[in-house]
Amino acid sequence: MLNVLYATTVATGAELVSGFADSLRFGEGLAEWWETGNTMALFQDIFRGVDIATTLAGAPGGVSKFARRTAKMWDSLGNLGEAGWYTLARSVKRVGQEYAPVAMANQRALAAYQAVAKDRYVFGTRAVDPLTRWNANRLAEAGYMPKDTSVRAKTVAGKAVKEVEIAPGVVEHQIIHGDDDFAWVYDKQRGRYLTDDEFQVEIRGPVNKLLPPSYHLQHGPHNTLATYYMRKYKGDMAAVTKDTVNIGAVGPVVEMEWDAQGRLITKKFNADEARERFMNYKQAGWFWNPGWDATKSFAAEVGLADLAKATGRAVWDTAPMAGYLMPPMRGAPARAAGMYINAMNGVNVGEK
Repeated sequence: MLNVLYATTVATGAELVSGFADSLRFGEGLAEWWETGNTMALFQDIFRGVDIATTLAGAPGGVSKFARRTAKMWDSLGNLGEAGWYTLARSVKRVGQEYAPVAMANQRALAAYQAVAKDRYVFGTRAVDPLTRWNANRLAEAGYMPKDTSVRAKTVAGKAVKEVEIAPGVVEHQIIHGDDDFAWVYDKQRGRYLTDDEFQVEIRGPVNKLLPPSYHLQHGPHNTLATYYMRKYKGDMAAVTKDTVNIGAVGPVVEMEWDAQGRLITKKFNADEARERFMNYKQAGWFWNPGWDATKSFAAEVGLADLAKATGRAVWDTAPMAGYLMPPMRGAPARAAGMYINAMNGVNVGEK
């Protein structure tokens, strides 16, 4: 009895593997006929094509249903890929900002900063993770423009896409990169931090003249956000608070200054230290949105819920394709049952 079961299983498995392997060889016969003129090889390839076609046509709904399910499967897998990349990039950002914070500026930008700062100004810039720094600077070198104040979406690994209406009803998607955000600028001569107006005139304007447009600073420092938005909303502090909550807290900061010999000196502040700096200078007009204190969990920040949802959808849409993608599996249970019955009746398995 066990011998019969073993022989049936082995023979069925061999048949399925052989059939599947032969289906995958579709096209070899045509190539052989073209090279050697062997018409039997051509006919063998025709039979392989017929087997695949009848498998698809014999499936419920036929070829059209197969095409629809294929499109749905690839769409789900594409969404899974996007969700996976987002989670990976946001995870790298979260961990990188906490354990390996770096300044966004590369050597080109640092040269411009030094030329403007000299040994007078101390630049505090919002820290980023190493992946964001590398990709944003790579895109800047390639000529892509930095994210401006009209784009609220967060970049992923230093990259985002901006929708631009180039004609009525015609939208173009443009690649942009993360811009260098200043947290504050301290003026040693004045003995205080610059206001938004002072920053625009003394720092942003001169720096942008020394750099190509793809490196331009886009706005004032984080500590003077209230100045810009108070003008925008004509003094309505409630509107300012509501509109700036999604900008987020200043986070880790890398402070840079140059001494009289031109040597760069850096100091790093973690998120709590940067917040303390803001709170200590609140009386000088610095702005801290209370909503920034509401921290997201790691799972929420990196999009684990969206990744789980995309994974479930991909599995759901991919599973039904197994029957289409494995043509030799059609009728396998029936063939196995027939071979078992023959074996029980004394007929050798595989006997013609």
